[in-house]
Amino acid sequence: MLLDHYTWVDRAQGKVRIPVERAMELLAQSGLPVAPAVVQAPLMTGESKPVVRYPLTNGFARTGYEQDQAQDAAAAAQRPEQK
Repeated sequence: MLLDHYTWVDRAQGKVRIPVERAMELLAQSGLPVAPAVVQAPLMTGESKPVVRYPLTNGFARTGYEQDQAQDAAAAAQRPEQK
């Protein structure tokens, strides 16, 4: 089986497929690469870091169609009735 034995991927380039157990041992020894830390740009004069004090929504969001319907209903409610 491919996962349990050494096999050649490309003999000319010296690429070998290694068993999963061996690959896990190598990772445990050397560890995974670590991404560099993200550097925050300094704030510009007059800027402040935004603070979210409470959830921005209650978890309910209308679709565009539902928003259009609500706008039409509100506009119709403000128009004087025509007879």
